[in-house]
Amino acid sequence: GNACAVLANGPEGQRLSVYTPKGKELWRYNVKTGARSPSSLVVADHGQVVIAGFEERGKWSLRAWDIKGKPLWIAPVEGGLADFKVSWNGKRIAVITKDGRIAFFDLAVKK
Repeated sequence: GNACAVLANGPEGQRLSVYTPKGKELWRYNVKTGARSPSSLVVADHGQVVIAGFEERGKWSLRAWDIKGKPLWIAPVEGGLADFKVSWNGKRIAVITKDGRIAFFDLAVKK
């Protein structure tokens, strides 16, 4: 997969957009309210999966979609999402919460 993804956060809301290499938007996901702090995104599994953190209604979660925009899973993150990293093989996610805890997600279990 040769996709490019971007995550924006502002007072008007949060927006994830995925584009082709030529700049054509493939799909987007919008949240109408802005997050209180920035998040990040990762394109994993050889460009086939997009994973991003979102704050909705005061609760944080990690969400994953396939490259065509089909939702794959949602994982709530208690304590607020500070940051996350995906393992080199794309099978696990390490999350650090705003309250200082570390959590791990096994992607093989989520599928």
